[in-house]
Amino acid sequence: MIWEIALLVVSVAILILVVFFIPALLQIKDSAKELEFTLKEFRSTLTKLNQAIEKADQSLEEGRKAIKKLDKALQVIDQTLGTSTLRVLSRPLTGLLEAMPVIVSASKIYRKYIRRR
Repeated sequence: MIWEIALLVVSVAILILVVFFIPALLQIKDSAKELEFTLKEFRSTLTKLNQAIEKADQSLEEGRKAIKKLDKALQVIDQTLGTSTLRVLSRPLTGLLEAMPVIVSASKIYRKYIRRR
């Protein structure tokens, strides 16, 4: 008789646990779906960001080439005319030209960092 009562108590306890765990499991399932959707959106955004960084990197490279050509043209004009005004103009361009490799390499490092994520 005691054995039957103990079995009944254990059965009722298991039934109560199952009833309480079902909503929790459903909530975990819904949370997992939301997390999956969020991760897909994050990956999509990350891909778009990576493409934008690559375009910016290409633009920086084109800008560096244009500045280099302009610097060479200013040097030719400076040699031809020998004016101090052109020297004043060419100094900032030379400084910018020297900074471009640093900017380009920083962009490449950032792009590698983004790809790892």
